[in-house]
Amino acid sequence: SGGLMATHMGSFTNIPLAFFTNARAPRMTIDPNGNVGIGTTAPGGQLEINGGIRLNPVTAKQPVCEASTRGMLWVIQSNPKDSVQACLMDNNTFAWRTIY
Repeated sequence: SGGLMATHMGSFTNIPLAFFTNARAPRMTIDPNGNVGIGTTAPGGQLEINGGIRLNPVTAKQPVCEASTRGMLWVIQSNPKDSVQACLMDNNTFAWRTIY
């Protein structure tokens, strides 16, 4: 059976928090600056992912693009072509914009 273990890797003044799997390899790290690394123990930004990101369109896209959903990304599955949309502002107007 699988499990999840969290531990710190340092002194109590600068505590990175690491999440491990059964392979005892760190899978996610939160460094002392609050940066999160997935697949890396030394994130170079607020979020660094070493691998692909999947936007799973199981949940319906937020119907309204507004300040609270600004910057949100969605994958829209459609035949014959999928699209990626983002909630963005242009000239003080929020709208879902197709990126691809």
